[in-house]
Amino acid sequence: MSEEFLDTIEKLVEQELYSQALKELESQSGNYTEVAYYYYLCGFCSFRLNVLEQAIFYYQKAISIDPSDEFSYSDMAFILSLLSRFEEALFMIKKALSQTPGDLVHLERLGMIELGRGEISKAISTFQVILKIGDDDADIHYYIGDCYFESDLFKAAIEEYDLCLKLNPDHKDAKHAKALAYEWLEDLDASIECYEGLLKDEGEGEELFEIMISLAMCYYRANREKQAIETYEKLLKLRPTSYLALNNLGFIYLEKKDWESSIYYLRKALVIQCEFNALYNLGRCYFHLDKLDDAEEMLKLSVLYTQDKISLALINFFLARVYKSKDYLVRSYNCSQKSIQLGYVDPEVYLLFLEVAEALGKDKKALEFIAKIRPKGKELYHSLFLHFMGKSDLASALKWVNLAIKKYKDSGVFYYYKASIFSLKENISAAINNLKKAVALDSKYVSLSKKNICFKTLWDDPKYLSTFA
Repeated sequence: MSEEFLDTIEKLVEQELYSQALKELESQSGNYTEVAYYYYLCGFCSFRLNVLEQAIFYYQKAISIDPSDEFSYSDMAFILSLLSRFEEALFMIKKALSQTPGDLVHLERLGMIELGRGEISKAISTFQVILKIGDDDADIHYYIGDCYFESDLFKAAIEEYDLCLKLNPDHKDAKHAKALAYEWLEDLDASIECYEGLLKDEGEGEELFEIMISLAMCYYRANREKQAIETYEKLLKLRPTSYLALNNLGFIYLEKKDWESSIYYLRKALVIQCEFNALYNLGRCYFHLDKLDDAEEMLKLSVLYTQDKISLALINFFLARVYKSKDYLVRSYNCSQKSIQLGYVDPEVYLLFLEVAEALGKDKKALEFIAKIRPKGKELYHSLFLHFMGKSDLASALKWVNLAIKKYKDSGVFYYYKASIFSLKENISAAINNLKKAVALDSKYVSLSKKNICFKTLWDDPKYLSTFA
């Protein structure tokens, strides 16, 4: 290439006028068919314009002319990693490193490819080599932090993000990653502090929206409902059609039992996007307002928008509640049974199933079904205890509690339940012995026994008073 033409292209590239530079290059395509650097420049400009497949084509042309063109290998490796084509990317970056083994850019890209391939320890080693042979670099500490993050070593990740921010206090990716790491550690106050700091730095656009969403979610998880609601409301002023903000606000008001406010936001969310969560939660709101036909309609519609077993189990549980309220007991029985079959384990579903079964005269059949459940979780034993205690069937309640203790020897609640049964049977000694076992596992059962009417026969007993003073 002539020096004048090369100077023109390099000036355009320096000014980041990649589209104009590529246009100039392509206008001379017939003159440089055997010049590797010409194709490298075409590839570089295409890369910067995010026309990645075209960039790969030009880099391949450059390499076919000059197989020692390390920069084409390196850039192509980076592009392939962006496309998640990590095997090809690894081959290309190794080709680049075979030309100049200590090149820091090539090594950085190797570390990123190893990270993309899930080879975390290799990636960390590569990045640490860079820090040894080069200057302390903020981005490299950020990448090491990401390696630890991917390994669920969140404290180590935060240490690296802090090193990154010490070198570059304006590194937004490190700030965001640090906030996420604190979220995973359940240190919500620290996470909120990070997000609030990011919020001050952002002006507008998609990044601001994502930060505000994350901050609002953290506020809610940290039981700071008022700030969560305020943040979502600010979001809706910026983006009135945000399904996520509308749906999450609807959920918050649902948890607050403000059914009308919840319905307001959930219905607005559904105008934007018909989706499982909004439909399911809207059905729950209608149920609590005793609008049973509307609840049934929303819950049935939500089935069309999920294939997740637990979601389907939840739908069937609420449909069972709706049908029980409508006195459609057969439907309620079938839906509660289906919910259990799909894996819902909340004690409420077992209790509902057994209650409806009793009303239908299907007690024996329901208990046979429950006996076949594998594995039997704690929730099932809780439910059976409560069910039989509600019927004053102490023998059956004791039977299931004993089975629970065999399986969950370290669970204090079942010894507590057993103690309550013996207390009702006025077997003071057995009641106190089992209560001791419960308290040895968790001291809260002392105060609970003093409030639970089932333990009334113990309250004036000298041994009880001296043991649990």
